[in-house]
Parts: sequence; structure tokens; C-alpha cells
Amino acid sequence: MDYPVGDFLIRIKNAYLAHQQETKAPFSRLVEKIAQVLKKNNLIADFSVDDKRKQIIVSLLYQGKIPGFSRVKIFSKPGRRFYLPADKLLYPRGKGIIIVSTSKGIMTAAQAVNLNLGGEVIAEITK
Repeated sequence: MDYPVGDFLIRIKNAYLAHQQETKAPFSRLVEKIAQVLKKNNLIADFSVDDKRKQIIVSLLYQGKIPGFSRVKIFSKPGRRFYLPADKLLYPRGKGIIIVSTSKGIMTAAQAVNLNLGGEVIAEITK
């Protein structure tokens, strides 16, 4: 696994497309912070950390039969990091969020713009 963040987001997307109730992924602090942002923005129901197996378990959120999200576009990858200043940060097309890693932590692009922070654009998640 080259990029745990991309793997984590794609696992969640694939679990939504397969109509599963939960999915598991390898744990890291960065993955946990991204899960917190997803939960705060109602894109997943909840998550927990299994310390014994070093996994993060994500409970998926459905509104009727509609999944929490269905599209993920990963901007930063190990071979190509994508950084933007606060005045050039993107807004998602449609309903969703853009996750940004800033000097103040992981947050959405809207929060980063409000704090006038730029950073590494990790991914765009839309419904």
C-alpha cells in the first residue's frame, strides 16, 4: 500500500457502492483525522479504532438507500503533492467537501479559507 489515505477513502467509496454497513482499513493518525472530518460533515456515521489489530472501523451512513458519498477525487499522491494557498483553494462541485492538510491540522477547504490557511489538498468527496 503506497498511500494509506487514498486507500482509506477508496475503501469507503467501494463499501458504499457495495451497500455494506461498515468497512475496515489500516490505522494511522492521518486516517483517523480524516475520519473525524468525514464524521463531522455527515459523510460517515461513526468510526472506531481497534488497537489490537491496528485498524479503523468505519460505520457507513445511508439516507434511505442513498450513500453518504459516491465520488472521490484524490489530488495529492506520494509522487505528486498538490499545494494551494488560501486564496486559490477550491470549492467542491455540488454537495461535498474538499479535505485539506494545513499547519493547523486536517480540515475542509471552507474552514481553511475562513482561517486564511493554505495547504496540501488531499481529496474532493462529493455525493
